[in-house]
Amino acid sequence: MSGPDYETAYPDTDTPDLIDEFIALFFLQHSLAGPGAPRGREADEATREFLLRDAAARDRDAHRHELQWLREPFALESLTNAQALADMAAGALRTHDALTRGAFVSGVLGPSADEWSVAGGPRAYVRQEYRAWRDALLDEQEQGHDEVVPHRAAPGEIVDAHGRPL
Repeated sequence: MSGPDYETAYPDTDTPDLIDEFIALFFLQHSLAGPGAPRGREADEATREFLLRDAAARDRDAHRHELQWLREPFALESLTNAQALADMAAGALRTHDALTRGAFVSGVLGPSADEWSVAGGPRAYVRQEYRAWRDALLDEQEQGHDEVVPHRAAPGEIVDAHGRPL
């Protein structure tokens, strides 16, 4: 498989806490509907960001369940549910990317590449795309753009990618 491994795709140093990410996804999803929602290409891009971040969060959650199951192999139903959700979210991202003809794909291999058609392939595609998206986002922040991605620091403290309190 050509996608990055879990640790490469989601390094602790620049990946938001999973709970924080699910909260951010809740707000992002609500921003995609109703008055003031993006339209046209902007809507496609915002939908893609939601699908990517959702798939990455579900991949991370499934990985957490997989590690827990290796330590205590009794929660098989919870594990299979988390894996199924991660696979469905990865499929939704690949479908969106294929329908938009890869307009927002950042990784080396597109959504229709044969590498993603094997077991674990869809989640590897998510990792490739998330790592590329995250790297681009961090590059923008380093160049002084105003977009801020929150990170958890000390208990109860939220900081930006540079460790500054928000």
